[in-house]
Amino acid sequence: MTLPSLRDLSEVEVKIPGPEHLVGRLGVIPGARAAMLLCHPHPLYGGSLDNKIMVLAARQMHAMGISWLRFNFRGVGGSTGTFGGKDAEIADVRAALNYLRQAVPGAALGLLGYSFGSYVGSWALLDEPDVQAYVGVAPPVSHFDLSPLERLTIPKLLILGTNDTFASIPDFERFVGRLQQVETVVLPGIDHYFMGAGRAWYEPIAPFLLHHLLGQPQG
Repeated sequence: MTLPSLRDLSEVEVKIPGPEHLVGRLGVIPGARAAMLLCHPHPLYGGSLDNKIMVLAARQMHAMGISWLRFNFRGVGGSTGTFGGKDAEIADVRAALNYLRQAVPGAALGLLGYSFGSYVGSWALLDEPDVQAYVGVAPPVSHFDLSPLERLTIPKLLILGTNDTFASIPDFERFVGRLQQVETVVLPGIDHYFMGAGRAWYEPIAPFLLHHLLGQPQG
């Protein structure tokens, strides 16, 4: 799959109402039947909607014909408020999901979170029954509680490098063993930031979403 360049993304800047006013970038593909919310890594450590993983994910959504919304958590890059640690950011995810479902009514919804974004995203989905698929990129299972994924029965894709310092392979394997409807991609020698991973981290996302959100055969 060839990804469009960043400048070719069909995005518009948006303001997302909620407990705080969040800034985001919305990409609506005409006629798209699915839409993804993209949740960035830790706000206190440089995470933002401009993170390279978020940008690559947006480019991939565009290439697949899936609409998307990437946004800044509170206190980041123009979003009001200050970092809360968990509950506040869960509220941000829910506000962004509500904005996305109104922007693309009737679309099948999914969520992709990178690192911290996968953590708060998992908690937000406990009260978002219309979200149909979850992608966790570098889920930090050794440092954060992602136990909501044990209760969620929607399809899940988890992508991790073996050198990730926030998720040891033994912890990851134990965690995955408690999940339903889960697929995993483990990348040898790759760290939390996917340095040197190339396309290997994002290529598995396309068949997963095309199958679980759009009903295409997975093979």
